Amino acid sequence: MKTALFSAILAAVLAGCIEGRPSFYEPQLIEPPADLEIPPLERYHLLLLPTGNLEYTAGQPVEIRFRLLNKDTVNVLLYEWHMRETENIRIYYQPYDPEQPEPTAEWQCYEPEVKHPLHYYQLELFPGNSVDVTIPLPFLEKMPPGAYLMYAELTLTSVDVASDDFVVTLH
Repeated sequence: MKTALFSAILAAVLAGCIEGRPSFYEPQLIEPPADLEIPPLERYHLLLLPTGNLEYTAGQPVEIRFRLLNKDTVNVLLYEWHMRETENIRIYYQPYDPEQPEPTAEWQCYEPEVKHPLHYYQLELFPGNSVDVTIPLPFLEKMPPGAYLMYAELTLTSVDVASDDFVVTLH
């Protein structure tokens, strides 16, 4: 009887002490003013890399996964990371002929649709850590079979990060 009473009192005391997760675990959403200017970061070494298979079937939906990797020895804090992650990367593309050493066409740009209101959160990447972002590319569904030279860049103003050129093949 004493054990049951003690257990009930202990449970009530502990339940009163626990209020849930501390607030620092919650993402800090920022709805920026229209004239918000975020200064460029002074130090960063970020790589933007396409990952996975880059061969697709023509006429089918295409999604490419990118990895943003912190290669620096210090943390990188991005204040303007879009909560809708597809808004963080734009794609440049053109037809590709492997026999031509230099690109011959003008780059076309696929800019993701930005939905309003804008919501940002702070993305902190520790040294060696990364974040993966999957980007749908609806324009490739309409393209004929062939090879396309592409590169990606972040849409953020605080960093200047672009991938190396890569080739996507539609069969």
